[in-house]
Amino acid sequence: MNTKKLACAIAAILLLCGLLPAMAASISVVTNASTEVYPSQSLSGASVSIPKGVSMTLKDYSDSWGKVTYKGRTGYIALRALNLKKPVKAYVSEDAPLYGEDGSGVLGTLDKGTQVYVLGMEGDYARVSNGSKTGGYVVKSALTTRPQSLLAATSDAADNSPIEHAIYVAQSLLGRPYAFFSEPPKSFNCASFVELCYNSAQADRVKSTLAGQVHDDRYKKITSISDLKRGDLVCFNFKDSSDIYGHVGIYLGYGYFVHASSADKKVTVSKLSSGSYNKSFSWGRRIFDS
Repeated sequence: MNTKKLACAIAAILLLCGLLPAMAASISVVTNASTEVYPSQSLSGASVSIPKGVSMTLKDYSDSWGKVTYKGRTGYIALRALNLKKPVKAYVSEDAPLYGEDGSGVLGTLDKGTQVYVLGMEGDYARVSNGSKTGGYVVKSALTTRPQSLLAATSDAADNSPIEHAIYVAQSLLGRPYAFFSEPPKSFNCASFVELCYNSAQADRVKSTLAGQVHDDRYKKITSISDLKRGDLVCFNFKDSSDIYGHVGIYLGYGYFVHASSADKKVTVSKLSSGSYNKSFSWGRRIFDS
């Protein structure tokens, strides 16, 4: 990643996290409606009308106002009138209300783990879209850019669901080293990792070997990534032959899974919705019915 792209990425993360007042770099934005640019952070003074869809650079911001440059001139514009030109993908780290614009009340609830795109912000709130609900606001503290938010965050969830218990255990093991000849819980290979996580939720739920887990017909075979559910075993084939297997992990939902990775040399979270794991996906197994 070049320096300019890195600066923009850092700035986007700062924007999402609400670190004020300074910004690490300029951010490209676009007006989402016809609006006015003012000489100061006030509705007083001569303003210039700007139509919807105009690109400009956001140089700094406060709770409600953004300092922008446009055609070589600097002015101030209401943050609610600006969208990030490249929305930031984020995840809801805890159940959070989705508020309507202009104080129109609560539109609904965004569940923990929901993927959203941050379009802009205002004060303590981010303006988000998740495809079906556009233009709503959610408190920024409920958002994270890390897929680890898909893990079970509390022991309460683990106590109430075997799936969440298995994922809670997986969460506690993040960062543990990978070893082909593993010594759980100090180190893991992929099979010993899922064995410990699943069997901590219900004894002898899965077999100890990779072959036994992949080909265990006690559990429903899921052939499509789109049909996977949170808590499913995911199986991968890095060869061309359909009967060869090479890796397993636990699906978290929203295109991510947790596993003991030989490539990363540790227990980690990786993307399944695209990339090499997407291409090498063989099938899943429904280890828990609910």
